[in-house]
Amino acid sequence: MMNLIRYYSNNEYSYKAVINGEVYFSPVSSFNDPMDSQFVILTGGEAIKIEEDYMSTIKRFIEQHPQKKFYKPTKNDPFELGRALESIIKECVGVACFTCININNNESRPRISPAMFSHYGSHQTGFCCSFEYDDSLNEFEKVSYYDEFKHFSIEKTIGCIKGDKIDIKSLQKNPLTFKHIDWQSEQEFRAFNSVGKKLKFSDLGLKLKSVYLGPRFFYDFAQNNANHHKKEFIDYLLKLKLNNETKVIFLNTPISNNDNSLFRFNNLPSTWNEILEKLINPHKLL
Repeated sequence: MMNLIRYYSNNEYSYKAVINGEVYFSPVSSFNDPMDSQFVILTGGEAIKIEEDYMSTIKRFIEQHPQKKFYKPTKNDPFELGRALESIIKECVGVACFTCININNNESRPRISPAMFSHYGSHQTGFCCSFEYDDSLNEFEKVSYYDEFKHFSIEKTIGCIKGDKIDIKSLQKNPLTFKHIDWQSEQEFRAFNSVGKKLKFSDLGLKLKSVYLGPRFFYDFAQNNANHHKKEFIDYLLKLKLNNETKVIFLNTPISNNDNSLFRFNNLPSTWNEILEKLINPHKLL
C-alpha cells in the first residue's frame, strides 16, 4: 500500500468527480503546460517501403478520427512521420495525474505542496484528495525525470496504434512517463486510459482517505460568489465527516512569524452554521 495525492481545480467538474468517486482521463494536449511530456519520435533510416507502411498506418488512423486535430503529414519524411505520431499519442491517450510526496509515507502528515496547489488547484482555491492505493494492482506508472527531451524510435512507438485505437500500455517504454527534471519535485504517478474515460476510484485500487480544502477555498463564499455545485460538494464532505468515512481538512496559512510549517491543518466544522460563522475570517478556524 502507498498514499497518492491528486490536486483538483475549483470547478463543478472537480466537485462531481469526487462526489461520484470517479477519475477522469484527460488528453495530454489539454494540459496547461505545453512542455509537459514533451518528447521526440525519430526514425532510424528504415527502408522506403517500411516508411511507406508507417505513413499508411498513420494516415488511416487520422482518417478514422476526422474530429481530432492531429498534425497531418504531407510527405514520407522522417520528421513528418514522427510529428504526426506524437500528435496522435497526445490527442488520444487519456492521463490521470497523482503525486506521492507524503512525509515518510505517513498519511497523517501529507506533504501538501504550495507550488502544486497553486498550479493545479486554481491558486489554492481548489482542493486535493489523499488516497490509499493498492500498488499490487500496477494501475499507475511512476514518472521518470531527465535533463533533456527523450527520444523514441518510430518503429518501437507506432505499435501503440491498434486499428482505430491507441494502446499506450502495449509499449515497452511509455513516452508519457518521462518529464523534464524541473518537475522532479512533483514525484508524479500516472494512470492511462482512453480520453474521456471515467473510472471509479476502486477500479484503480484507490480508497479516498482525506480531502484538503485550499487556503482560499471559502473566498467566494465570503464574497457571495459561490455556486450551488460548490455548496453540494460541501454537503457531501459534511456527510463524509459525519459518517467518519474520510477526514476533511481546511488548510490555512501560518499567521505567526514563529510558525515554520507550510500550512496549518484544521478539521472542517461539522455543520453549515459553524462554517458560515467562520467564512469571512478563515483564520478563526485555528
